[in-house]
Amino acid sequence: MKFKHVLLAAFATSIGFGISGCSKQDKTASTAHSETKVVTLLTRDNPPYPQVVEYVRDKVKNQNIELKIKYANDGLIPNKSVAENEADLNYFQHNYYMQSAKELNNWDLVAIASTFNGMFGAYSPKYKNINDLPDKAKIVIPSDPSNGGRALNLLARAKLIELKPNTGAKTSLKDIVANPKKLRFLEVEHALVPVSFKDADLAIMAGAYTIHADLIPKRDSIFLEQDNQDYDSVLVSNSNAAQRAEVEIVKQAFIAEDTREFVLKNYADTVTWPKR
Repeated sequence: MKFKHVLLAAFATSIGFGISGCSKQDKTASTAHSETKVVTLLTRDNPPYPQVVEYVRDKVKNQNIELKIKYANDGLIPNKSVAENEADLNYFQHNYYMQSAKELNNWDLVAIASTFNGMFGAYSPKYKNINDLPDKAKIVIPSDPSNGGRALNLLARAKLIELKPNTGAKTSLKDIVANPKKLRFLEVEHALVPVSFKDADLAIMAGAYTIHADLIPKRDSIFLEQDNQDYDSVLVSNSNAAQRAEVEIVKQAFIAEDTREFVLKNYADTVTWPKR
């Protein structure tokens, strides 16, 4: 009887340890699962932005971070969402565009990382040389202040117009002081410049939009902007989200050398990414 009681006690103890062990494993698994941090990011369907985001998403999975990607149809929503804490990050714009939105709307926006530089150039469905543009040629440029000013500065560098001095990124049509060919300007939303391309004599746009007109900057541009780091594409957050550890990990994944190599390997005809 004593032996029987000892066996029963031992059996009960082993069951207890088994249950305890299972409970501990379940708790560990549950804890590991609960430690997954979610970071939300808004982008737009303009290569290589979504491709870079997806590449980073796959990398940070190994660090228990779920990068949730959402797509926006315009350039207002991503910045508004980040500024109002509806999203942690956005990735679709260059630094000047972000600064313009921040100043215009008094939004809480912070560029936390700089990445590639989208080639910005002039394209024509009719002419092979920018100097062949006729008098009163129709020029399509982006309507937002940062990219519109960028387009006008490009034309000034091509000697087609003259601008007031020191207007920089805030250059507008009113800053043109000489227009010898009497060029006619049409301002449209940047995303619509590729749509207007075939009906224009010249259209000016960033490399991220050229795919929508079946254009490749290195192959098809008749005049390209010189490298300017003020137009580097930026990862944008707000002052609160930027302090979170998981956002910092995502940021580091964006600026890592392997991410840079991925971009240059696949998109070298559209963007540059100099080591700054």
